[in-house]
Amino acid sequence: MDVIENTCDRMTERFSRVLCVRIDVRFPADYPHDGLNREIGDMTKRLREGLGFHGIEVQYIWTREQKTSENPHYHLMVFVDGHEVTSPYRIFSAAERLWGNIIGVSARGLIDHCNHDHNGIAAYNGIMLLRPRDKASGQEFDEQSQEFDNSRAYVLSRASYLAKTHTKGNAPYRVREYGYSQLR
Repeated sequence: MDVIENTCDRMTERFSRVLCVRIDVRFPADYPHDGLNREIGDMTKRLREGLGFHGIEVQYIWTREQKTSENPHYHLMVFVDGHEVTSPYRIFSAAERLWGNIIGVSARGLIDHCNHDHNGIAAYNGIMLLRPRDKASGQEFDEQSQEFDNSRAYVLSRASYLAKTHTKGNAPYRVREYGYSQLR
């Protein structure tokens, strides 16, 4: 959770608008996975490079899980400059395109938009964190601060799913179960 909070806070310090998007990434059932994390590493690298080419700052956290399935799956939280990307669909479509290229098959159905919470209740994905405006004061500043705090708490609540431990510990020896970007 510390890495998630630090990433969120670093991005909101840097940008007054930060779009936060959660994605789950799976392999096809018959995919010949080698037990490593090469594919998710390639995906996050390409996502960051692709958006970075357009001048868009991207930060991410991923976690690997594997309980009973043959292949692992990944949970990914993406934080982007909300001045440049205002909708999660740009992230979803890029993730699906990149994942399909990496695994060599259509990724349709393998990228979950996470529009539900971990209790199965409908939830909105693509939360925009808006820092209070510099010119705001008094009640306006208080309202904007409260909205920011509420949105941040919601993002961290959604992201806390990545930090759960009961489906971790099944990775091969010396294979990481999480990764994250470094702020440029």
